[in-house]
Formats: sequence, structure tokens, C-alpha cells
Amino acid sequence: MPSQTKIIHVTLFAAVLMMLAGCSKSGQQQQVDNMTLEVITAPAPLQVGKNAMITAILSRAGEPVNDCNVRFRQHMPGMEMTSDKTFFPMKPQGPEGAYAAQSSEFSMGGDWELEFAIECGQQTHKVVFPYHLEWPE
Repeated sequence: MPSQTKIIHVTLFAAVLMMLAGCSKSGQQQQVDNMTLEVITAPAPLQVGKNAMITAILSRAGEPVNDCNVRFRQHMPGMEMTSDKTFFPMKPQGPEGAYAAQSSEFSMGGDWELEFAIECGQQTHKVVFPYHLEWPE
């Protein structure tokens, strides 16, 4: 019989997965090599003056991919600063191919990009997701 702690952990993990599934309608998805990368942000949409939790879900043929290193950077195309070249490591979030990290503050409205570097074995793939942030009223 499973321990009560294990049951609680499994229940919490299932709740997080259901929350992510509910958020995926606002996520973006792209193909990279033979994988799919879905990006979910909280808040969604991204907001000026706030940090965001960035979640990347990596899958291959519908199955989670858990053996890659995933990093991201955020920047405004054409307005890049030295600090915009820094990639932030994303931490695996269990066996479902999810990786997460906190962004820096989105300092102004306009066009932004989240660029992901996915290292699987000897290959590194880069994927860019565009976002447009509205200035607060």
C-alpha cells in the first residue's frame, strides 16, 4: 500500500498537470527537428513590468522528452542589450517533459522574443517564440 506522502505527491503532480493542460490554450507550439515544443507563460498574456513563469513542454511523437537540457533568453529584437544574450537554465518538472524557469521583468511594451536552446545529446536546437506586450493603460 502506498504511503500517504506518496499519494499526496502524486495528487499534487496530477493537479499541476491539469493546470498546465488548462493553460495550454494560451500557449504557443512549434516543431523543432522531430520534437514539439509548447511554451506556456504565467501570466498569459505576458505583461509589462512583471516577471513571468515560463514553462516549456517538450515531446516527441506525443511522448514526453525528459533527457534534454533546456534554456531560454528573452529580448526585444533590434534593441538587444548585453544582458539579453544570457540564457537561463530551465529545471525539469517531473516525468512529463515539462521544464520551467522564472523570466526577468518585461520592461516595456512592444515586440519581444523568447528564444529556447534545446540540447539533446550532441545536438542543439534553437526555437524562437514571438510575443507582443501591450503597454498598461
